[in-house]
Amino acid sequence: KWFTDKDRNIKFSLESGYMPVKKEANNIKVIEEYLANNKGTKVLDKLRSSLSILVEQLETYELYTNKAFENGTDAREVLTKSLIDKSKADREKVVELLKEGRTREEAVKQVATEDNFYQWLTELKESLKGAINKGHIKGGAVVHD
Repeated sequence: KWFTDKDRNIKFSLESGYMPVKKEANNIKVIEEYLANNKGTKVLDKLRSSLSILVEQLETYELYTNKAFENGTDAREVLTKSLIDKSKADREKVVELLKEGRTREEAVKQVATEDNFYQWLTELKESLKGAINKGHIKGGAVVHD
């Protein structure tokens, strides 16, 4: 409750760039009133100029997030690591091909193939299955993939 107090949450949001977590803090009049009463609040100029647009979008857009599920944190880590690792590996291939004298276009074309994508996707799916299914009971035994 301390953190989600309206004024405290507005202050945090303005100073960090994160959205307020309470609807009452997502109101441009409330935010402007807060700023008028708290002159020392540090707000980036770009954030200040976009506040009305941000609040309007929060009021009119339908926000969503994925639903939590068992081992979801592990699945998120697998996805994040896989994307980063694949990006780095493909970049290294492109750099190596450039060193061999290929043009940038040739190097990228050699790496950006459907086969390369689907190989990565297949590996990602298997890794995600392992992360999601770890510790599940299969055939009466606890399985840790």
